[in-house]
Amino acid sequence: MGLLSIDQPELDGERERLLRAFPRTRSLISFVCRMNRDNMRNLARQIVRALKDRGILAMVPAMGFPA
Repeated sequence: MGLLSIDQPELDGERERLLRAFPRTRSLISFVCRMNRDNMRNLARQIVRALKDRGILAMVPAMGFPA
């Protein structure tokens, strides 16, 4: 898992595309592992629900984004 601010210089080549697709993006959370797709979706949804319960906007993009 990784957490990264949209302002990090490592995202210079991707920032414009990310913001075009998700204009309100401030941070990115990334899971990098081999998992059962259904389990991953469930975990991601739980995280999004917990963030939303705390007033933080969140979403789960398609697993292959950006394709």
